[in-house]
Amino acid sequence: MIAKKQELTTAMMDSISNVLETMFFLPMDFISSESATKLWSERSRQIQTVKIGFSGPFSGFLALLIPVRLAENITADFMGLDQTEITKDHVNGTTKEIANMILGNIFSKYDDQAVFNLEVPEIISNANYKDLSPCQENELLFCVDTLDDHLAIKMIIDS
Repeated sequence: MIAKKQELTTAMMDSISNVLETMFFLPMDFISSESATKLWSERSRQIQTVKIGFSGPFSGFLALLIPVRLAENITADFMGLDQTEITKDHVNGTTKEIANMILGNIFSKYDDQAVFNLEVPEIISNANYKDLSPCQENELLFCVDTLDDHLAIKMIIDS
């Protein structure tokens, strides 16, 4: 794992709340991963996953796991459109932008002098709440409760 895990944890928490609350006007609280996994497993739902790889002083990827219904609501609000007007492309673009903004913000808070290269965000199919496995030493997982649902952000650092 990286040497400054606590600094990265703090940067992630700050960035997640900053992006969701400030940019997307989404009130949120952090919750335990066990609570989120239990809540998600009790409901049948589609989860959209966005993955962004990165390299620099350390490398790995960030994944945003968000229920499709929540992603649709955020997209409609963000774009100022009625729910019936948004398309799958709109939702994909918004979720990719959320993940990209969170990751970029994390690294600027973690070390504003370090250079990280971010890959193009991609939508991962067939992901679900089971992807919120217990954290390993090389993982950071944050689960978020919003007014409407739950989402998760997971960072995996290559060893």
